[in-house]
Amino acid sequence: MARGARKKLGADYGLSTTGVAGPGGGTKEKPAGLVYIAVSSVKGEIVRRLMFGGEREVIRERSSFEALFLLFQSLTVDERGR
Repeated sequence: MARGARKKLGADYGLSTTGVAGPGGGTKEKPAGLVYIAVSSVKGEIVRRLMFGGEREVIRERSSFEALFLLFQSLTVDERGR
């Protein structure tokens, strides 16, 4: 999704999240609180699988924070050339 967003919008970076924030919708294989975040750039993609506990709103907030932090890390690394 992150790559698709980046390419479709002609952006330097793409960011995506997906998962099950709960309280319903979870399964044994994909329980509530399971979240994937990804950042895409011309240098490649970084994907993280995260598991959060708590209420739906907490899971959504933590997912958003982690996605933005991953983007920040990608920008910082790219800027420093590492």
